[in-house]
Amino acid sequence: MQSAAQSEVQSEVQSDKPGNSTLNQQPQRQAEKPSSQRSSQCAGRVSALVMDVLHGATWRPAWRLLTAVALLSISWLAFTPNPPPAADLGWDKANHFAAFGTLAFLGMQCLRARASRPGWVLAALLAFGVLIELVQSQVPGRDADAQDVLADMIGAVIGLLVHAAFAWLIVRLITRRSAG
Repeated sequence: MQSAAQSEVQSEVQSDKPGNSTLNQQPQRQAEKPSSQRSSQCAGRVSALVMDVLHGATWRPAWRLLTAVALLSISWLAFTPNPPPAADLGWDKANHFAAFGTLAFLGMQCLRARASRPGWVLAALLAFGVLIELVQSQVPGRDADAQDVLADMIGAVIGLLVHAAFAWLIVRLITRRSAG
């Protein structure tokens, strides 16, 4: 009695002999797809991934974690009597501007896309900016400044605009690539 492996090898050997009719019974290879179709499918997968990262619910927890890390880091820098010089941009208002612009961008990624989302992000960041100034008024070596809250809000608005421009550009690039 032959084993299954031996009979398989014999059938392969027989099919390789010239004039054997088993050659015609082998399944034909599917025609390879043109490279333009393969690249278009690849671009479609990349587009879907990018859109999922930007707007999908599956990535929202990752954006929220990143936002929480940013909030904790910014809070530590704001509440520390002597923040490290490496974290200083050279001008106090630039620090506020950069921190709140980053938080606004991340905040937009944390919430579902709705018309009220920018308003919620701005309200939350205004409250956070005021809280920072109230706490800083109690920290030795720090002082509260209403201009810091203004710098916070300018940074937050710019962060929202950067987010909107970035999202628009990504969607435009993806739709242009998929249409072309």
